[in-house]
Amino acid sequence: MTALDILLTFTVPQTVGNGPLSMLWLLPLTVSIAVVYKATKVQRIEPWPFVKDCALLFASVMVFMLVAALVLFAVAYLITA
Repeated sequence: MTALDILLTFTVPQTVGNGPLSMLWLLPLTVSIAVVYKATKVQRIEPWPFVKDCALLFASVMVFMLVAALVLFAVAYLITA
């Protein structure tokens, strides 16, 4: 099977839910983004400071996404109410 055969199987878009359980897929994505970002920014990776920095970055990204979601929800509520 060639790469073209594999590519041609993607003819129908995948359905992605927008419910609360579907949003849990953001957690591993955010963890991987935090780890890769921190790994590219540090000179030398030491286990404890690296894990601490990644956890702090993960938490700050999650808080920002939560605040952004609440603001967008409030704006949508005000527009449609």
